[in-house]
Amino acid sequence: VRRLNPPRAPRALRLAALGWILPLWPQLSASFAAFAAMGLVYTYLPAALLRRGVGPHGALTGVLAVYGAFNLAGNRVWGRMGDRLGPRAAVFRAQILEAGTLAAAVWTALSGPIWPLLLVAWVFAFAQAYIPNLKALAASVAPSRRGASLALNNTAMYGGMVAGSAAAALIYPHYRMAGLAGLGLIMIAAGALALAWGRLANRPRVRA
Repeated sequence: VRRLNPPRAPRALRLAALGWILPLWPQLSASFAAFAAMGLVYTYLPAALLRRGVGPHGALTGVLAVYGAFNLAGNRVWGRMGDRLGPRAAVFRAQILEAGTLAAAVWTALSGPIWPLLLVAWVFAFAQAYIPNLKALAASVAPSRRGASLALNNTAMYGGMVAGSAAAALIYPHYRMAGLAGLGLIMIAAGALALAWGRLANRPRVRA
């Protein structure tokens, strides 16, 4: 029995059906940047702390446990702020704090005592815990597109993590944590600019 394949829609119609993805690029860019910065900093954070004198390994475990506690607290704070002010406003505020901690990390990673670097790492863990708000932005589409939008968001997130971790492997041997934090700062700034651009582009225009 010969099967009859259903007729395919014209190419122009297929491309038009994907047009809803284009307005998502600011949020997808912010998700990619957030996880790229995380991959840049966290991948070699244990090695950087050991190199700066945190040890033995039991002490490093404690430091990373505190890192996780700060991240947990950040999820609660940014989540409640997203409920109160909206996810976009919460993301912007978290990005400002995250950028500030990365700028401080560039300085504290170069020299000086270890405690400022530890504090910066913990605050970074708190600041970068706005991932639920990024997911909320991805979900703010038509119900029929929500599953695809969240899938694209996850792709951007973990693509950023892969890219950030791979870049860290190339940068850390030469520029150490200061170089990773500097590139992470650039990534967060780019993500914030993308969200700001998307907000301005989608603002209703008032006709004269």
